[in-house]
Amino acid sequence: MRILRLLGGIIAILIAGIASPHAQDASATYVVSYIEVAPSATGAAASLLRALRDASRKEAGNSGFEVLQRKGQPQQFAVLEYWNDAKAQASHAAAAGTVQAVEKLNSYLAAPIDQRLHTGFVVGKSKVSGRGSVYVLTHVDLIGAKKDEGPAAIKQLNADSVQDAGILPLRRPAAGQPAQSPDAGRGMARKQRP
Repeated sequence: MRILRLLGGIIAILIAGIASPHAQDASATYVVSYIEVAPSATGAAASLLRALRDASRKEAGNSGFEVLQRKGQPQQFAVLEYWNDAKAQASHAAAAGTVQAVEKLNSYLAAPIDQRLHTGFVVGKSKVSGRGSVYVLTHVDLIGAKKDEGPAAIKQLNADSVQDAGILPLRRPAAGQPAQSPDAGRGMARKQRP
């Protein structure tokens, strides 16, 4: 439940190593899912999520699928999905293999899956990184009097960050309507690929 309280709001995802789109496409659909399992189910959940990732990458309309595991709290995962359009994402979600994987995953959960649908905001070409790469998954809530300045600040952060040593280009889906848990809190988590 802690991860659900930490993560939420309008999203700016600072990550690398996701499959690269050739251009920013307004019809692209991004899904970010936060998953917390019972500590005793961590290994089984990681294996199940890796199998789902591998199968999903082969599906028509998929342009990226990553499973991240939180450093220091390995029972917490984030799944990042990139689809060419909403139809491809909906087909994936309804596919028998996806439904079976989610049903099996449900038996491991310590909290409900927090799944959020997004559209592209700042989407750039990223380089593929290897196992053990550290990803930073960050949420930015843009509220109040200065909320209109937020998108420009995020774009500038993206432009500045790609110049840093050891940093791969950043990708950030912007928030759409969350599929569930719209009242989750705010925060940041560092994730590592399983």
